[in-house]
Amino acid sequence: MTYVVSVETHIPEGAPEMDPLQRAGAVAILESGLDSVEGIEGPDGMEADLHETIVAVYPGGALLRIFVDAPALEFAEEAVRSVVGELLERSELLAEWTVDRCEVQLHPDLAQESLAAADGPDAPPDDPASRKARHAAQAAAGTGGYDQRSPRYLAALGLLLLRGVTAASSGGDRSAAKDFLTEATDVARYVALDRPDAWANFSPTNVALHAVSAANAFGDAGVALETAGPLMRRHIPAPERRAALWVEAARAYSQRGRLADGYQALRIAENCAAQDVRRPAVRELVADMAARDRRRTLPELHHFSRQLGAPA
Repeated sequence: MTYVVSVETHIPEGAPEMDPLQRAGAVAILESGLDSVEGIEGPDGMEADLHETIVAVYPGGALLRIFVDAPALEFAEEAVRSVVGELLERSELLAEWTVDRCEVQLHPDLAQESLAAADGPDAPPDDPASRKARHAAQAAAGTGGYDQRSPRYLAALGLLLLRGVTAASSGGDRSAAKDFLTEATDVARYVALDRPDAWANFSPTNVALHAVSAANAFGDAGVALETAGPLMRRHIPAPERRAALWVEAARAYSQRGRLADGYQALRIAENCAAQDVRRPAVRELVADMAARDRRRTLPELHHFSRQLGAPA
């Protein structure tokens, strides 16, 4: 069974926060270290395979989402805790960091199925709610709820979750994408960072944009346009975010065969951030739209396609 293990690590208490260069170094160490791990052997011949990781580093530590195949939930958690702990110990930069949380977050039905696979004296309680209480007790010094976290921590967590949305939607995993979006939405309720100069630029607007993108990825053009509607009327300070919104709107219009509306959305995106419209993915979208206009009823679309160097 595949589990998503959430890990929180922090710099030593009293240590100065990491600067941008140190954060970049921490990302490189964590990503390269985790990428080098293929499998973990446990007791009684049990094995766990790490096959994907998402890393977000903020000034006070790092947040990880690690996808692991394991026979039982507790073994997945133990395997990830062991790997992350060993990785931190081996690194001079991260040697004194602490692992403050390492657990799987599952829906109750999946948790019950997973817990049934665990046995022995150290097996967790059968009831998922009791297990959650046990985890809370183990984190005695508690990390607290989102309302007790710093904006920088929440921004890093939010971006981690949004990377999860992108990865899940790209992989066609609708359930995982929904879970990541739900948690990101919850985090965003405690963040007021809708400013272009905000650290990490995580905000409710960014969450909504990812929801639009995910809907498009799953072919739900109607949902994408419905979600995009309120954003089109909202002031979005960052021009790149505005451009991203209108590109996604164009993608949704295209899916529904509304090529004229899609073209207009692309021109609005170009006015927001011209360089973003020239990215390969957008050029492919424009070329596809032009190719589908076989009767050339939209000459301006074909002209735009040639301008971008993406003729049909």
